Amino acid sequence: MEHSCGPTPRPQRPKPRRCRALPIRSRRSQAERRESTIARLLDATIGSLAELGYARTTTAGVCERAQMSQGALFRHFPSRSKLIAGATAELCERHLQRMAVAFASFSQPSGGDPVEALVREIRSATRSQEHAAWHEVMVAARTDKALHKLVAPTLRAFEAELLKGLPSANLPTSSRMGTIMLSLMHLFDSESVTIAVYGNAELEGDRIEWLTGMLRRELALAE
Repeated sequence: MEHSCGPTPRPQRPKPRRCRALPIRSRRSQAERRESTIARLLDATIGSLAELGYARTTTAGVCERAQMSQGALFRHFPSRSKLIAGATAELCERHLQRMAVAFASFSQPSGGDPVEALVREIRSATRSQEHAAWHEVMVAARTDKALHKLVAPTLRAFEAELLKGLPSANLPTSSRMGTIMLSLMHLFDSESVTIAVYGNAELEGDRIEWLTGMLRRELALAE
């Protein structure tokens, strides 16, 4: 019997399977982690001030809200007063953003009376959670000398930045107009506290009408 003398075929090797590339998770930098930690602590502080008030806002309570240890808090804010001061600076930034929206309602009206829209936007800003927290700090700083020293420069800077926004709204840049804008804020600031205890819808409606007329007259005089 004859046998084949040809070459023995080599067994085929299985083709290698391609591995799917896994997404590479970029690690946050130390600065990013720090900013994130501070943001969470400030958010928790603002929330506590608005809901519980200044006296009941504690570092332990803030840490519980932020789900962080007190060690993490004190690495960034060595005292309760400095934590409150940090929250105040953040509140100033948020207020400036809200006022930019108010100014935009006047310079870029979407319909209706732009003067009334501006007045209503300023009122809306004072009825926010941020403003409730802001008011708690202002009342506390009146008698707390350490807190007063920390937040007074921040508030002066806030008012200066607010007045810089008047030209963007096509509002007169006179010192009188600055006084009017700040006075509107202060008036609605007081109203926001009053309505939390006792609201008066009729009075609040009349107040909008009166302030709109007053602001319209002032704008006419400034032309």
